[in-house]
This record gives sequence, C-alpha cells and structure tokens, in this order.
Amino acid sequence: MLSHRLQDTALRYFLEVVRSGSLTEAAQRLNVTVSAVSRQVAALETLLGVPLFDRRPRGMVASAAGEVLAAYALRGALEADRVVSEIAALQGLRRGRVRIASSAGFAIEFLPRCIAEFRERYPGLHFHVRVASPADVTGIVLHGDADIGITYSRAGEQGIRVEHRQPAPVIAIMRPDHPLARFRTVTLAQMQPYPLALPEADNTVRQLFDIAAGERGIVFEPVLV
Repeated sequence: MLSHRLQDTALRYFLEVVRSGSLTEAAQRLNVTVSAVSRQVAALETLLGVPLFDRRPRGMVASAAGEVLAAYALRGALEADRVVSEIAALQGLRRGRVRIASSAGFAIEFLPRCIAEFRERYPGLHFHVRVASPADVTGIVLHGDADIGITYSRAGEQGIRVEHRQPAPVIAIMRPDHPLARFRTVTLAQMQPYPLALPEADNTVRQLFDIAAGERGIVFEPVLV
C-alpha cells in the first residue's frame, strides 16, 4: 500500500517545511542540511506524483495535495505525542521495561512509531509488546502481565482504569471501481448483495458489525474471514 511507503523521516521533514515555509529554516530546525530536506520532499512528490508545494519568491506554500498530506502527517504526529505524554506519566523512568498488551490494529504501525519516538527521549527504556485479542488485552492488564493495554472495546471493564478513550469509525474498504465506491457512507443493506470479507468473531469491529446486522435482520455470508 502507498501509505506503507510514506516514511516517517520524509513526513517529518515535509511537515517542518509546511510549518516554516522554507527549506532553509526547516533544515535549521531539524539540524540537517538543506539538501537532505529537499531530497525528502522531492522523494514524496515523486512517490505521490503531484507537487506538494507552490514555490514562491518569499517561500514555499503547501499545494492542495500538500495540505491533504500535512493533515495526515500532523494527525500521526499528534497521536504519537499523546502516547508519549501518557507513557511519560511513568514518572521519569530512565531505565527499565514497559510491558504493553495491544490488539493487532494498533500493533502494526501506531505502536512502533510511538515507541521509536519515546526511545529518542528515553533510550534506556525497553519495551515488550504482546499482541492479543481485544478481550485478552483486558485480561492481561487485569492480571498484571502488562503495564498498559491498547485496544478497541465496546464497553469499559471493571477493574480497568481508562486513561484515554476516543471513538473509531467502522470503515468499508473496496476497489475504486466498486459499485459502492461512489458513496461517502454505505449502509448494511447496500452492502448485503456484494461479496464481503470480515474479521474473525473476537474482533471488536466484527462484533459491532454482527450486532448492527442482527438488529436490522440482515444476514451476511462472508466469502472471506
């Protein structure tokens, strides 16, 4: 996927150019050479096939495509900063190990990025990430086998202190030429005639999907689980 090829370094350099409006100033803030910043921006433009900046005499202004990418990069940076701040609540640890239980959705990209940024500040810390189902993540924390649990959940669990909660959308992924791709949102009834792939039954998104389908009396036979 294209998103997997958007490297953190390139996005960080790109975002600094957006903030400063200048390759030179961005390089100074990042403590790197101007050519290094320029190469990363050029690589992103080559990868995406569009100009990300309008080059003007007084500086660089993000193009329409650049604004979209900047919003994506900023969301990632803010998420990482938030997690770093929460982990920093461990009160100044300089050495030791942090045990994290996580459902698979967070363990693929989100957690590795946050851990890498955290270790830049506290290189003496080490991490152990255990990937489990959402229900098992809660049990691992309850039994003291993890310091932090990160997962999707439909409801709070007794004995668990929730430090941060936010809603997550349920997203349908399809080919660009799929008949439903022209809609911004789709209903279960619209999806019912088409072949469908769903996560396994212990996945929170699957549970939400099954509950909603049951309430509407719609039966799905997924071709892939």
